[in-house]
Amino acid sequence: MKKFMVDSNVIIEYMKDNPEAVNIVNFIKNNPNNEYYLTLDTIEEILYVLVRHFSKKSYWDLKNNPELVKDTYKVVIPLIESITRSFFKITLQTENTHEILFSVCKKYGLLPKDALLFAICIEKDINNLITLDKDFTNIVLEENINIISTYKELEKYE
Repeated sequence: MKKFMVDSNVIIEYMKDNPEAVNIVNFIKNNPNNEYYLTLDTIEEILYVLVRHFSKKSYWDLKNNPELVKDTYKVVIPLIESITRSFFKITLQTENTHEILFSVCKKYGLLPKDALLFAICIEKDINNLITLDKDFTNIVLEENINIISTYKELEKYE
């Protein structure tokens, strides 16, 4: 059994019918013997992007209209739950995650969200990171973590 961390952009692009993301999520659905993880930060980012997408409102419009946000959650949360409950485990940060995060930030120059995802992979011994984010392809990793950014790359894990 292999472990995979899944970046928020895979789920967001899946919801937008991006063919690459659809293929990746279909792989996840069809290979249940592997373990697939999301972080709470990943779920928060998916929620935020989808609330903005479905409401078609700006951050400030949403911040000042909790009723609109609640109405939008009625659509968004069931969509996310249908995916997360069926195929993913949620992994949590620990009290030491920030130390790994700071180290990853300094070593690779990743922005905080990407660095946190990578730090959690290191901390939880998750050796595969599925992401559509090209920021990871521009760095030479010292850690034993495979960056998977296409369905073709993922196929070798069947």
